[in-house]
Amino acid sequence: MCSIRRVTESLQRVLTLFALAILYLALGPASAAAQTRPPSTPDVAATSAGDTVEVVLQDGSRYHGRILSETEAVLRIELLSGNILEVRRDQIRSAEPFHGRVVSGTVWHEDPNATRLFFAPTARSLPAGRGYVSVYELFMPFVAV
Repeated sequence: MCSIRRVTESLQRVLTLFALAILYLALGPASAAAQTRPPSTPDVAATSAGDTVEVVLQDGSRYHGRILSETEAVLRIELLSGNILEVRRDQIRSAEPFHGRVVSGTVWHEDPNATRLFFAPTARSLPAGRGYVSVYELFMPFVAV
């Protein structure tokens, strides 16, 4: 009788610790994530000339191409089609480096889940300095670094 009570108490402790570990994995990294405020004017200078950029205008239009030149008022871009686009800075919502590729004239963005399938990891490794934590159905936590 006494040993059953000890086993029950030990099992309760283990389950409590397991539940706390799951909560830590689920809530800890999300609260520690850095938050950045978008700049009021797009910072295109972060990309060097010749890099492929994705420019999003105030109306939601997206353009992909290389920066040819830029002034305080105008950004000049050579689009992937070969056309030249000149855009006033006040029309630009964002301009960021593009990570992806162009296949048959269609823009393919970089796959953010290249190291996992539906929920299981693949044999592909993460780039240096990257990682993720995910929890599926509360009982299947995954960590990749």
